[in-house]
Amino acid sequence: MGVARRWGFGRLEVLNLCARVSPTPAALRQAANPVGLEDDHWIQRRLEVLESDGMVWVGWGNGGGWRGRDRWLFSQLGQ
Repeated sequence: MGVARRWGFGRLEVLNLCARVSPTPAALRQAANPVGLEDDHWIQRRLEVLESDGMVWVGWGNGGGWRGRDRWLFSQLGQ
């Protein structure tokens, strides 16, 4: 939130690339379906709203490329 405020943004919304969250990447990688049944749909709905505001920042740790989640998210932007 501090970075968003310092750069003049009034809000920050965080969307996870996977529905399942874990403090350790190893545990997440052991989950049978970490993305979940409705995660893609939910992300798409939120991106529609966020993109209408004019700016979307994306970021993740070293695991963004796991299961192609980074490529999938980029494919959703700008539609």
